Amino acid sequence: MADSDVLPGEDGELDDVQFPEQDFAVEDIELAYRQALEALDAAERQVGSVMVDFVEPATGSGVEEESVSDGFSIGAQLAEDLKSTAAAEASGNAVLVEGLRRVSPREVVEGAVFVGGDVALTARKLASLIGQDIDNRVAVSLVDSLNQSYQRENRPYEIRLHEGGYRLELREEFQDVSARSFGTGPRDVKLSPETLEVLAYVAWNQPVEKEQVESIGRQNSMALLRQLLRLQLVELQRNGSKRTDVSYVTTTKFLKLFGLKSLADLPTADIFSFK
Repeated sequence: MADSDVLPGEDGELDDVQFPEQDFAVEDIELAYRQALEALDAAERQVGSVMVDFVEPATGSGVEEESVSDGFSIGAQLAEDLKSTAAAEASGNAVLVEGLRRVSPREVVEGAVFVGGDVALTARKLASLIGQDIDNRVAVSLVDSLNQSYQRENRPYEIRLHEGGYRLELREEFQDVSARSFGTGPRDVKLSPETLEVLAYVAWNQPVEKEQVESIGRQNSMALLRQLLRLQLVELQRNGSKRTDVSYVTTTKFLKLFGLKSLADLPTADIFSFK
């Protein structure tokens, strides 16, 4: 059993738990995922009723946080609570105030990227989950803090910034865990003929816009496209400053899935008929 193997404890901390080495990553991720779901559920119950104010230190060394809600002022008792839990706050743990467990902004960000799955979350979205009028830079700062913790604790995952936002993903050295669990070849990814048709259309016509995909003539073409987005075979590409200025392209995972070195290795498109 490895000393570095960790699992979420009942208090929200990630306690040392020993594991068989080969099963560590999968078990760790599954249990951490469930813990994140609980944290996000608690956070969603508080967002809107609790205002989280951030004060950025002049040194830029980190982010300090205070929590206030209607009818509740931060007084001497809470100041003592924060002082006594300074070490916990530094690592983003929740603070107990008058018996109520209040989810910290750090937990909100971590919970969001856990349950977000393949959906990339922008800094703006993460900031909005924390509270009203929260600067995007606060969310970015918390993401950096989480990644530093993951690196120190030798976690198998990290939060990565993609074109559309942040996603929680396995580090490269742990990709074999995903391959053993979910497979990496075409036979391991089950796609219906309709989904394959949409994927083929995107592959040979990329970048394609929403209207082009809808022109295939299938009533559920956009639902099929969203399935491909979740499978990370297709991704969004920004075309302009507006949120709606997007197109769809295939991903590196698409190339790996079909054993292609580049898009130039695709067979000739005229052998297919897109209806």
